[in-house]
Amino acid sequence: SGEDLKAYAQAVYDDVTGHFYVSLNSDFLAQVAKDSDFQAKVDIEFTRLIAGAVYNYFTNNLAFEDSEGNVTEVPVLSNEVVTHTPEQPVEENPETPITPTEVETPATPEEVPVVQSSVLPMTGDETTPLNLIVSAFGVFMFILGIFGIRRKKEDK
Repeated sequence: SGEDLKAYAQAVYDDVTGHFYVSLNSDFLAQVAKDSDFQAKVDIEFTRLIAGAVYNYFTNNLAFEDSEGNVTEVPVLSNEVVTHTPEQPVEENPETPITPTEVETPATPEEVPVVQSSVLPMTGDETTPLNLIVSAFGVFMFILGIFGIRRKKEDK
């Protein structure tokens, strides 16, 4: 029980009907006791090449022997199982870029003349009476500040 029966099984595929036929070796079947509850499980592995529906069903031919030795073969149909293989997605080809036929040369920009000044702008050259008054006031405050600090140091 639970043994691999690959050595005793033979699978044949019929190209015309699209059916697999699996049979067990007659030498192996002769070793099976007639009063045993022998069961065999058959798995067929294959690779699908195209998309579409596959209809899986099988006919199990069972042979029974009566007490007089007569063998009766009884076909037992399985349930039909349908499996679907989806279409492979079609890859979109990217559009090829359009190559320009004429080479366009960019127009040369006009050069803007740069005006360079060789002389600095005239600022603050005028002497006004206000400038003289402010300068004199600054000098006067400086002198008062110096003498004021000396006087404070001498008082102490």
